[in-house]
This record gives sequence, C-alpha cells and structure tokens, in this order.
Amino acid sequence: MRALFGLIAIVVLITILNSQSTDTPKATLTFERAGYFKSPTRDRIYTILVKSPVDEAAIVNHARGLQSTPGQMTAAYYYYIGDTVPRDGVTLASSVFEANKVIFNMQGISRPSYAYMRFRNGTDGLTPCYKLPEHELCRSN
Repeated sequence: MRALFGLIAIVVLITILNSQSTDTPKATLTFERAGYFKSPTRDRIYTILVKSPVDEAAIVNHARGLQSTPGQMTAAYYYYIGDTVPRDGVTLASSVFEANKVIFNMQGISRPSYAYMRFRNGTDGLTPCYKLPEHELCRSN
C-alpha cells in the first residue's frame, strides 16, 4: 500500500513539474503555424496565427526564426484571432503560385495584418498590411 502511495506521489510530482516547465518558449504560445508550403526548390510560405498582442519587433523576431534555406525565398503572413486564416489550401498547394493564390485570391480569407519576406539575397522586411493594404506583399480586398 505504501508503495502504491509512493508511486502516485511520484506521478503527481512529475505531472506538476512538467506543467510548470519553462522549456516551451513564449513564442510557441503566442504564434501558431496555420499553413506551411515548401516548394521542391525550398521556397517557403507560412501563414501564422498571432494569439496574443505583440509588437512588430516580436513578429520580426519570430519570422527570422522560421526555418528557411539560404538563397531561397521565405514568406510569412501574420493573422490575428478572429481572422479567417488560410491553412490547408496553403499546405496542400502544388506550387508557390498556387499557395499565393490561396492567400491573395480565395474568397473569405482575411487580409494578413503583416507580411514578412526574406528574399533570395538574404535581405528581409516586414510590411504592416493593415497600414499599407496596396503594398505588393499585401492583399487588396
């Protein structure tokens, strides 16, 4: 009986310690990958749901941490809670063109709040689509 109580105490202790673990970075709690496309040439497109208020610096930091391939394009589109975020259409696309078509042309999809682009030459930038809806990286409704 003592052994059973001891085993239960250990399991409870492990459960409590795991629930308080700091191994999960805050970014994974704030940002959720909704859609992901990777071309055969390793160009990548992400759609990201922002689940809590963050500033532009946090978005840039998150975007720069996304997996990418040097010399290839990486785009990330950020949406907020309540937006209709493109998910499977991006993930199941057969080309970069098709993934972009889902993001920019599919009826009912929300405009991204931010668009991040890492270009093939390694430069990058964040565009606030809510301020610049006509920017080439942002969709115009």
